[in-house]
Amino acid sequence: MANKVMVNGMNIGYIPPAAANDVTYSNTSSGLTANKVQGAIDELSSKVSHVDGTITAGETTVTLTSSVFETASYVEVYFWDANMGHKSITCTEGSCTIEINEALEADQDVSVVVINF
Repeated sequence: MANKVMVNGMNIGYIPPAAANDVTYSNTSSGLTANKVQGAIDELSSKVSHVDGTITAGETTVTLTSSVFETASYVEVYFWDANMGHKSITCTEGSCTIEINEALEADQDVSVVVINF
């Protein structure tokens, strides 16, 4: 939606909204290389991945393998059972091991969001 340009209460035209590719962005504190808003969005998007897996009944750990895992990955774990928690997460190049609080009675799906900065 365009913005009205008013001068002395008179509408003299409209300014079209700017595209994200046309808006400059200061990257001095973020560490990103992009200097336009669209570039910054694309750069951040490329650093976030999603990996799914299953924890087998009776187990207390699950190891997920994916090329997105790095030693310094930030990992957020989501279990389908909201009461389930984890003790530790250890990531290396190509895999991530999640230790859960207690062994399960049935298989449980797990989703992992991986952020690499």
